Amino acid sequence: MCDHPGPEELPIGTASSTLRELLQVGDSKPEVTRIRGGLWRISVPFPYGTLPSTQVYLLETARGPVLIDSGCDHEEAWSALKGGMRACGFDAAEVYGVLITHGHSDHHGLSGRVRQVSGAWIAMSQREAEFIDELDYMSSGWTEHLRRTLILCGAPEPDRVAADDVSRTRLVAPDRVLEDGQSIDLAGRKVSVIGTPGHTPGH
Repeated sequence: MCDHPGPEELPIGTASSTLRELLQVGDSKPEVTRIRGGLWRISVPFPYGTLPSTQVYLLETARGPVLIDSGCDHEEAWSALKGGMRACGFDAAEVYGVLITHGHSDHHGLSGRVRQVSGAWIAMSQREAEFIDELDYMSSGWTEHLRRTLILCGAPEPDRVAADDVSRTRLVAPDRVLEDGQSIDLAGRKVSVIGTPGHTPGH
């Protein structure tokens, strides 16, 4: 028996009820937000289940834009990502690199496409690269594991059905691996690597 409350049982004001309220809005249209000089946020739609979008960040560098995450491997998401980059003043072919926070398909699914059109490098933590290599996202066993996990956590039915589609995403291996505490020089910008394992082993 699952002891986790469903979203409808959670009181207003909790983190999960806030998520529930956001999901009820149902707005999956991509939005582009300028956070500060040279840093943009692109909301990339997540067409599977009820979560509306994945937040992709674009960092301008002297060698071209660097993406932080990429979104899920779906035509709607790919179109939105390219459109979002154009709104920031860039083409997908100009991407210099992709930094991956973690290896879930909604954050890493489009990295292979970005690399294919731009020649960009892909980087993630060493432990996350191992995590992706250890998992067989294409197997029926992984799909069933994902579905059971969603049921245990009280996910709504559309998210459970979406497990079949999400599990078909093949995640590409990185070109570079990163270590906790490492400082990355991104053609005029410095980015620090801070490990926060939990959501995934190498997050």
